[in-house]
Amino acid sequence: MKSRFVGYYRPNDAEFKALWDQCLFVPDTNVLLHLFRYGENTRNQVFETFNAFKSRLWIPYQVGLEFHRRWREIDYKNRSAYKDLTDKLTTAGNSMKALFNDYNRHQLIDADAEKAAIDKFISERCRRLEELSNQHPNPDDALGILNRISDLIGDQVGERLTEKELEAIYKEGESRYKRKIPPGFRDASKQDADVYGDLVIWKAMLSKAKADQCPIIFVTDDLKDDWWHEFKGEKVGPRPELLEEFRWETGQSFYMYSLGSFIEQAGNYLNKVIDESAIKEIEEDESAQKASISLEKHLDDVLAQEDMNNNLRDFYLGIIAKNNPDIIWNDSYFSEAKDLKNFRWAWNEHLNNKQMLDTHRAALDNELLFLEHREAVLQSELAQWTPQKGKLSFDAIWKELNSIRQRISLIRHKK
Repeated sequence: MKSRFVGYYRPNDAEFKALWDQCLFVPDTNVLLHLFRYGENTRNQVFETFNAFKSRLWIPYQVGLEFHRRWREIDYKNRSAYKDLTDKLTTAGNSMKALFNDYNRHQLIDADAEKAAIDKFISERCRRLEELSNQHPNPDDALGILNRISDLIGDQVGERLTEKELEAIYKEGESRYKRKIPPGFRDASKQDADVYGDLVIWKAMLSKAKADQCPIIFVTDDLKDDWWHEFKGEKVGPRPELLEEFRWETGQSFYMYSLGSFIEQAGNYLNKVIDESAIKEIEEDESAQKASISLEKHLDDVLAQEDMNNNLRDFYLGIIAKNNPDIIWNDSYFSEAKDLKNFRWAWNEHLNNKQMLDTHRAALDNELLFLEHREAVLQSELAQWTPQKGKLSFDAIWKELNSIRQRISLIRHKK
């Protein structure tokens, strides 16, 4: 059975050993860019580890392109962080001091003393930032890092794709992203060709493994769930779809590591001691990325729900307009739904979701049934609404309907 469902099985020790003995190691763009962010000890540890596999390093052309487009931006952001923080601290300090302006005659609060204490705290922090700024590597040091990365990779770079080849990948990507086929579908909100950057990298790795008949280990700090298989919020390995596609397309094995995990596993493989402080810095950076990704996913969910609510409102207003053809609608009353066919499909999917919920949460069923009945009544009222009942009547019905949907959504989530 394992051979039929290869994506769902973690390699055993012997398979990992064979993988590490034979594979190409492919660092992602973000891993190379991290070398401009890390402290010197961590940076040296990463270089030392990759140098141990230098003859088996390789990057797709897309990785090299993204790296060269972005490294100056990363270096500038690091260099300007001190001034940015100083400006923000100064602004925050002024805001804090302003809080005491209304208490200049308070019997116990010494507003001037408190303001002076705030000034002292902010000044100390700004002075510390100035000291760190003076210690920051100069632009020549950044060029030195660039040259070290260039020497590390050497000529082990994939071929540049033609415009025709890229257009074919973009067209495939459009179809894959709609069906949530990894990798890259989480980048759908990006602009222009950057949307399909991950897919271009993936296709390049498939071509390389097939041409050279070798497995690949991909080292990436892209922690989104369009690369990683997650269970209860924890990464358990590469997406099964990726492992299976790689095997089907190339006949070879594929595996992925975050940079921190790769450095640790490389230490075991090479039987070398790894600098614990370097691992700590890398893991702290990964934790910050996880928090950022979690927030982005939450915001995506909120925006998706807001878009659905707006589409629903437009849909019902569209029904009202058709039932009242003599009415000239103001934009504040009505904006026609642009794609009713797709909307109806999405709405039916939304209603049918309850069939996929966990039935053991039966305690919520009675409330759900009542709310759905009330929802249907309100939908009918909206569809039959006329201006004679007044705009406030419409808004009141819509507000209650939206509130009920939020409660239904919460119940379904709990179940």
